[in-house]
Amino acid sequence: MNPHQHHSQCFGQVHELVTKLLEGIATEAEQRQLQEAVINDRQVRLEYIRYIQEVSHITSRLVLPEATQRIEKQ
Repeated sequence: MNPHQHHSQCFGQVHELVTKLLEGIATEAEQRQLQEAVINDRQVRLEYIRYIQEVSHITSRLVLPEATQRIEKQ
C-alpha cells in the first residue's frame, strides 16, 4: 500500500468511527478500535487530530439563533 492509499484509508477509518462515536451509535468494539488505532498508528493519530481540529473549527463558526428568533428561509 502506498502512502496516499494509507492516508485515505486512515481518514476514512477515523471519519467513520468518530462520526459513529459522536452520534452515540459506536459499538464498544468500534470505540476500542478507534482508541487502539489512535494509540498504535501514527498516521491514524495525525488524521484523528486533523479531523477533530476541523470539526471544532466548523462548529465554532456556527451561529445559533436566539430562542426568540425566528428562522426564515431565504
